[in-house]
Amino acid sequence: YPYECGLSEYSQIVQDSHRRMWDRGDWTDDTDMMLCIARAIISDHCINPTTVAHNFKKWFTGIPMGIGQLTYTVLGLSDYEEAPEKAAEAVWRFYGSKNAANGGVMRTSVIGLWNENVAENAERVCRLTHADPRCSGSCVIISEIINRLVWGKEELAFEQLLEIGDRYDERIRPYLELARQGTL
Repeated sequence: YPYECGLSEYSQIVQDSHRRMWDRGDWTDDTDMMLCIARAIISDHCINPTTVAHNFKKWFTGIPMGIGQLTYTVLGLSDYEEAPEKAAEAVWRFYGSKNAANGGVMRTSVIGLWNENVAENAERVCRLTHADPRCSGSCVIISEIINRLVWGKEELAFEQLLEIGDRYDERIRPYLELARQGTL
């Protein structure tokens, strides 16, 4: 069934200017940044945002293929490692406090696999590059879903997802509703 509505062959992926940057089998910046988080967990035996920020910056100084403009701008600040959340906040405000780019949500999913303080850790890691509360809420939702499926072998009820979203920003709710209806 999933293949009836989605992709089943690599050749079906639209090769626009963004996707042409990669060779078949390459991964994106989202995977690289998720690996930065995973490496921090492995080295510290916990989720330490300072180590994660260091890993992000080290990765950034290489060739960060596909990196989004917001993340690029935040990581490009010279004092990023000293105050990553302040850097993210400054860039977000510079862009008018409107940009709720979703880069954080793809990489913080790994936090759901670490069964400690999931919501707090997802928010803290998200805020290393994304200051918008909608981003934090989305990261927490995805990480909590993954955590419950993996560790609790249960799904979060839709009402629980709404509660999490509302804690961060009421503007998350309509997107959860659309996702529930399958029209997102």
